[in-house]
Amino acid sequence: MTTMANHTQPLTTPEYDLSHAVHANRLIGIWRLSRGFRWAYLAATVSLGIAAAGRAGAYLTLRYLVDTVLVGNRFGRELAYVVVAFLAASAAEGLFSYLSGLWAAQTAEGVAMRLRNYLFDHIQRLSFTYHDYAQTGDLIARCTSDIDSVRRLFADQAIGIGRIISLFLINLIALVRLNGPLAWLACAVLPLLFVASALFGRRVGAAFEAYQAQEARVCTVLQENLTAVRVVRAFARQDFERDKFDRENALKLERARGCLLYTSDAADDLLCVDLGGRRIIKKKKNNTRHHQVSNEQRCNQREETKATNTRISAR
Repeated sequence: MTTMANHTQPLTTPEYDLSHAVHANRLIGIWRLSRGFRWAYLAATVSLGIAAAGRAGAYLTLRYLVDTVLVGNRFGRELAYVVVAFLAASAAEGLFSYLSGLWAAQTAEGVAMRLRNYLFDHIQRLSFTYHDYAQTGDLIARCTSDIDSVRRLFADQAIGIGRIISLFLINLIALVRLNGPLAWLACAVLPLLFVASALFGRRVGAAFEAYQAQEARVCTVLQENLTAVRVVRAFARQDFERDKFDRENALKLERARGCLLYTSDAADDLLCVDLGGRRIIKKKKNNTRHHQVSNEQRCNQREETKATNTRISAR
């Protein structure tokens, strides 16, 4: 009988006692939970900001190409420089977006793996009395969906805060340089968004906890049915168990609807499009008038030149 001498772990995570991460403040708990991955997560956030700067640089390069190079018929070296600058900005955006996703994914998967191992070890050490009263489906939900929620927090949501701040600052600077009044008008709805976010954050917490509890009940019903499937079939209780699962699943869907928030920035878009469109039309009218005046002046100059030439010929 052979035994395995060395057991290699596919993914190593920094050792940390997660019992020290428990805190009344959730933000402090999340900060403690990320111990060992903070530098990687900081690098992911900085890379995301650089990617946002590269994206804004690509847009500004296109603006310079249209407004300066094409209008001014500068098709020499300047056009080549613009092409190189656009490719460099796009390459920087793609590269740092990839690095940001890579480091954020490493952090999220590492935290989730460490939390999953710690939770499994903790469940193994609980008393017999706890397992007598605890529902198996609830424990399964805690080890699967709850840990996956933590993973999504580090992979998408937390780093999304840095992405939003970076995009807002970079795009605001670019918009102010392009058109100041239009940029500040686009920011007019920000106070309303902050108020809506605060109200939503207060309500969604309770709704999400109710959804998680209902998901645990669904897992419990499913686990009990699969464990006792022979008894169910022996007493022909398939219809009863199906209806029971349908009720719990429908209630889960109803709880999920309470966690959804549909927002619309239609008012902001309408204001920006209206003001921007008016400015474009006004500028176009001014350019048209300028061209008309210039044409009239050219026609008058031609008539005067013809009259002068006629007088010289008559003499």
